[in-house]
Amino acid sequence: MFDRCPRCGEPLKPGFVRGGGAAMIWTPFQKRGPTDFPLWMGEFELPNQGGRLSGAKCPARRCEKCGLILIETNEEEST
Repeated sequence: MFDRCPRCGEPLKPGFVRGGGAAMIWTPFQKRGPTDFPLWMGEFELPNQGGRLSGAKCPARRCEKCGLILIETNEEEST
């Protein structure tokens, strides 16, 4: 994972992106309801801790200057 922001070059602060109680997905579609499953072609569900309703937790780094967040989506890294 990056140590510096690829956008502005500032140091990145480590942390996590967490979902509260529903699955988190990345989608290229602008018009998409939050509970529309199954996943559509081209979508990606962030790794979760035990089922679709338990939420997701992925290591992430955030740039405090420009607000960019980089998320690690490999399941073996998501502890």
